[in-house]
Amino acid sequence: MWIGTDDGLNRYDANSIYVFRHRYNDTATIADNVVGALAEGNKGTLWIGTNFGLSLMDLQTEKCRNFIPPKPGSGFITKAILIEDSTRI
Repeated sequence: MWIGTDDGLNRYDANSIYVFRHRYNDTATIADNVVGALAEGNKGTLWIGTNFGLSLMDLQTEKCRNFIPPKPGSGFITKAILIEDSTRI
């Protein structure tokens, strides 16, 4: 189970909780610690909407690809994610 919080992304596996947080200068972590939206993607991925951008996590490697607005602080806060089909988000 995935849970978005104001202090990172939590994964609960019925035994323990693992917390994924943004790490400064590590582009493979989530874009920001404030997680406002989650959506299951295709082929083992998870879309993560944050207060600083959108992250796509590979669930096998637990590494992210981040989509950050070109101008930091431009108000790119993600509160919902809609996946139309396998090619459009």
